[in-house]
Amino acid sequence: MLEEVKTRLVKYGFTGEGEREIADLDPSMLLQFIDEFKDVVRFMTITCYEKDGSFYLEYHFSMGGRVLTLRVAVPEDRTVPSITPVLPSADWAEREIMDLFDLKFSNHPRPKKLIIREDAERGIYLNS
Repeated sequence: MLEEVKTRLVKYGFTGEGEREIADLDPSMLLQFIDEFKDVVRFMTITCYEKDGSFYLEYHFSMGGRVLTLRVAVPEDRTVPSITPVLPSADWAEREIMDLFDLKFSNHPRPKKLIIREDAERGIYLNS
């Protein structure tokens, strides 16, 4: 079964080599990846960073002792699909990113603030 999964991972940019791999993925393909592998990989966390005026999200998963990271360039409208409806454990990571970076996750089931006061503006990272 593991070999079949590795073969399916190739279409998302993973080679099956090494203990840690990073693959770039278009945001429109994110939910397709999650849906296809939700029962195979374990969601770890999401990291967000800014580089050259653009934002990037890295979705980290573990599978059989390996770490697979999907790197997604955030579109100009600052919105990416939420993976929380499929992987509820992503809830806090997405909400933290909303608070710190003022990014949006479409279809997030609970987009209320997590680490900042309700009356505070989102984007703490941007305003520091």
